[in-house]
Amino acid sequence: MASVTSRYVQAKSASEQVKGNFLKNVHYFEALVGMPIQRLKRN
Repeated sequence: MASVTSRYVQAKSASEQVKGNFLKNVHYFEALVGMPIQRLKRN
């Protein structure tokens, strides 16, 4: 049971890291382009 729980926690923290990196990349891209991505999607 403990191994299942630790595996779940590892997967959860890994997905949180991926989410954080993705948001960082989005912010970096927005800074690079100079406008929010939502505005690009609307056009």
